[in-house]
Amino acid sequence: TVADMSLAGASLPVFEETFVLAGVGSSVGAVLASGVGPTELPQTVAAFHSLVGLAAMAGAAGEYFGSTGELGAGTLSAIYLATFIGGITATGSMIAFGKLAGMLKPKALSLPGRDQLNLGMFVISALGMAAFINPGMADMVTQMDPEQIRLA
Repeated sequence: TVADMSLAGASLPVFEETFVLAGVGSSVGAVLASGVGPTELPQTVAAFHSLVGLAAMAGAAGEYFGSTGELGAGTLSAIYLATFIGGITATGSMIAFGKLAGMLKPKALSLPGRDQLNLGMFVISALGMAAFINPGMADMVTQMDPEQIRLA
């Protein structure tokens, strides 16, 4: 918000850029919204919601790549989770858009062993977060014997 920007010491050019970008975004949104009929509103909401996920990912990447110096475990956790949750939000919203627009079949995809796949992806994501927060852990994981981590 403007108050937060003021408290952070933003300069006049930063305010000007912010207002110009807000104006451009509002104009694009108004043009797109004017072409949406009432029956197309759910897929439009889904499409715009995918942008929310992409914005979360972009914000996290900006925080990571724009930082100077060491980032603490809390900040790294927030960056990883924002990227992870933003990615799920973006892809889920894109699938919802495709289904609502009739581009994808409305029936849920039923993969054999989907619960095991989901558990495996969750474990891999948790290990990825741990390695992101503590890079030394990545060395430990890559040096493990595959027989030690066998699930079955």
